[in-house]
Amino acid sequence: MAGMTSGSPPTPAMSGWKRVVSYAIAATFDFLKLIFTFLLFSGPFIAAEAAKMYAESKGVPSWLTGVVWYFTAGGTVAIEVLQPEIAGVIEAFGILMAMVIGFAGGLFMAIWFWIFCKIQPWKKNSSILWMGLGWIASMVPFVNLLPTLSISAWRIVADQLKADREELKNWKAANAQQLEEQNQVRQAQIMQGQAVQALAFAQTQAAANDNEEIPEQLSRAA
Repeated sequence: MAGMTSGSPPTPAMSGWKRVVSYAIAATFDFLKLIFTFLLFSGPFIAAEAAKMYAESKGVPSWLTGVVWYFTAGGTVAIEVLQPEIAGVIEAFGILMAMVIGFAGGLFMAIWFWIFCKIQPWKKNSSILWMGLGWIASMVPFVNLLPTLSISAWRIVADQLKADREELKNWKAANAQQLEEQNQVRQAQIMQGQAVQALAFAQTQAAANDNEEIPEQLSRAA
C-alpha cells in the first residue's frame, strides 16, 4: 500500500549479548584444551584442588585443607617424576581429552550459532571456512594449543555483524521512497486541513457580516 513502510527495521541476528556469549563459549573450550594438553603440569593442581574441596566437604579444618592441598600436589608430582610410565599415560590422556574437547567445542559452537543465534555459517563461504578450519585445528594435537575456536567465533561474529549492517542498509534503501511518499501525504493532509479551517473561518465571517446588514436594512425600511 502506497504511503506505508514495509514493516519495522530488521532485527540483527548478532545482538550484543549474543556476541559476548559466543566469545565466552569459544574462550572456555580453548582454555579447557590448553589445560588438558598440559595435563602433565596442570594435573597436580587439579588433583590438589579436588582433594581440598573433598576435605572441606567433610568438615576438615581450613588449616588442614591447606596441608591436604600441598600433600596431594607434591605427591602427584613425585609420582609423575618417579614413574615415567604413569606420566606418559597422564600426558596421553590429556592430549586425547584436548582433542575430544576441541570436537565438542566446535559442535557446541555450531549448534549455538545455528539454533540460538539463527545463523547458518555454511551459507557464507568465509564463515564455513573459518568454522571448519577452527574445528579441525582444535582436534590436532598441540596445534589445538592455539585459540582456534575463539578465532573462528570472532570471524563468524564479524561476518554476521557485516550482514546485519547490510540488511539494515538495504531495508532503509527499500523504504526510502515509501517514507518520502508518507511524508508527502502528511504534508498534503496538513495543507488540506489548513485550507478547510480557512474556508470555515471565511464562511463564519461572511455570515456575521450578513447578520449585521439585515437589521440596518430593516431600520431604513421602517
